[in-house]
Amino acid sequence: RWNDLRAASTVERLAAARKAFETTGVATLPAFLPTAALLSATAEVGAKLVQAHNADVRHNVLQRDPDPLLPPDAVRNREQHTRVSCLATDLLNPRGALRLLYASDTLIEIIASVVGRERDHPYRLADPLGACSVNVYQKGWGTGWHFDESLFTVTLSLESASRGGEFEFSLPLRASSEELPISVGAYLDGTAAHPPSVKPFAPGTLSVFAGRHSLHRVTPVEEGRRVSAVLCFADTPGVVNSPLVQRTYWGRES
Repeated sequence: RWNDLRAASTVERLAAARKAFETTGVATLPAFLPTAALLSATAEVGAKLVQAHNADVRHNVLQRDPDPLLPPDAVRNREQHTRVSCLATDLLNPRGALRLLYASDTLIEIIASVVGRERDHPYRLADPLGACSVNVYQKGWGTGWHFDESLFTVTLSLESASRGGEFEFSLPLRASSEELPISVGAYLDGTAAHPPSVKPFAPGTLSVFAGRHSLHRVTPVEEGRRVSAVLCFADTPGVVNSPLVQRTYWGRES
């Protein structure tokens, strides 16, 4: 269905996704992955889950080292808790459904259309661990509030939790990765003037998210498990996640 991006129905669908992205920072494309590819991806993840790194970490919203010059209760230094199993890029089959999707130029065109960068398209990460990875959340697991390092994060739902495991996100709060607005503290306290939004995430749904600009988290899974592929992009070629992020989520550095 995505072979012809100039088909009227596809143009209309991408225009709606772009409007949602510009308004909220998130756009979703339900039923993006065909059933056969979805089953193939799910089977690969299931077979390789024993190789995933189990991350059980404390971090701040910037996913950087704390600032010793600031008090412990400063937003920069407030701890968030994340627990998730992370399957790194280099553990996935390069000819499997997920890696082939990530390598697809059609996917780049779709993302460029959604985020409004047709003339300055996003680049795939050069990170051998975190360019295209998989997150698995078991019961009681989730991610704390944080901003992403990558410019755009694209997630593909492979399995939804029966209860909990919801993706919550704020409206865009900052324009650059160096900003830390006062409003972030209100989200950590649960007192934000604009409560976080929640997006449904049925299996096969592709989500394009400006994670560098919007605060977000995955709430603890209450029943079942949540499995999603994470496809990361940047505005320049050759980008690799920081050593801290690599150690946190994949247990090693590249």
